[in-house]
Amino acid sequence: MRRRATLLLTVIVGIVAVATLASTISNKPIGVPDTLAKPTKPPTSLIDGASNPQRIPDRVAYSLVFTMIASHRTEPEQNRIRAYIRQMGLSDADSSALIAAAQEYALRVGVTDNQANTIIMRYHPAHPPLSSEDKNYLEKLNKQRKSIVNDVAASLSQRLSADGFVKVRQHINERVKRKTKITSDEELE
Repeated sequence: MRRRATLLLTVIVGIVAVATLASTISNKPIGVPDTLAKPTKPPTSLIDGASNPQRIPDRVAYSLVFTMIASHRTEPEQNRIRAYIRQMGLSDADSSALIAAAQEYALRVGVTDNQANTIIMRYHPAHPPLSSEDKNYLEKLNKQRKSIVNDVAASLSQRLSADGFVKVRQHINERVKRKTKITSDEELE
């Protein structure tokens, strides 16, 4: 009986030692599947525009402003957004041009967002992971979205007066970027 207990204890200690050695060699915890043990992406970090506004991409800042302006549809909301725009020091003509640019952005981006949402809704948590075709299509839509914001932002130099354009750029750099926080993944995109 004692012999069996000693043999069993020796076998258990040996198994634990081999498992520990294998874990040390593979750099993953015991019992953790490879897919969980090896991260596919480096950990993301938060970029705070208050301390690093230069790291917030223009595309992100313009997208936030355009979305905010275009989302105000009722008359009271439009009055509030015009008050916000007046804080930038824009003339009435420049304010109207900025609102028109934001509405164009919203219309163009709305098409890509609807297509992306249609795909994403098919992959409710109970459904299988995204197919490679859908992943590729979502990446394509994301590139289109970025292109749209860049196009509309670039068009501001012709839609606004020279003074208005400078004031919008100043607002983006000094206010919007400083109040924005993103992950390092968003910065790289």
